[in-house]
Amino acid sequence: MRIVVIDTSYQYSFSIGLIDDNKSYSVNISFGDEDSFSLFWKGLEGLFSLCGVEKRKVDAVSVSIGPGPFTSLRNGVSVARTLSQVLSIPIIPFSLVEVLEEHFSKLEPTLIFDGRAKKILIKKFGFDNLELVKISDFNPSNDEFLVSVGCKKIFEGTGIVPVNFEVVPFEMVSKVILKKLNLGLKKDFNEVLPFYYKSL
Repeated sequence: MRIVVIDTSYQYSFSIGLIDDNKSYSVNISFGDEDSFSLFWKGLEGLFSLCGVEKRKVDAVSVSIGPGPFTSLRNGVSVARTLSQVLSIPIIPFSLVEVLEEHFSKLEPTLIFDGRAKKILIKKFGFDNLELVKISDFNPSNDEFLVSVGCKKIFEGTGIVPVNFEVVPFEMVSKVILKKLNLGLKKDFNEVLPFYYKSL
């Protein structure tokens, strides 16, 4: 089973990978003001070349639906939907929430994502909803295990020190994808939509 993995949940980087039976490959690409969409296609072509795999010999595509920045998520989901439609393959959507909660489940983490405009998205373990709060109003208890994505600069000088990821490791993402694949949690291209900050 060959699965292309697309994770565009970040402001200035993205991750693409390939799960090929028991092997996996991934590339993280950072960018500034460049056209991230054209960089993405170049990165995808490079990944196929590196792995020696033809695009048409892919069985599924998996894509992050967020949380993440509007444009980045929209681009990632658009690419996944295009690949799904053109190659007639299913999509396995995943969220960073389920990836991080799966990995840190024994520690019952509080997850934190950059909400922009001096706000953060918080997801408490065991609760369904994410909460958008001002950074100045965030006051975690001493016993909370904090895990954040893209929040290193946000918490500088605050005394709050979460485990922070600028890009969530591919190994953590692929574990969730394979679990969802085994459960048959696949979708058609027209069923997958990104989670936007603005949907809160």
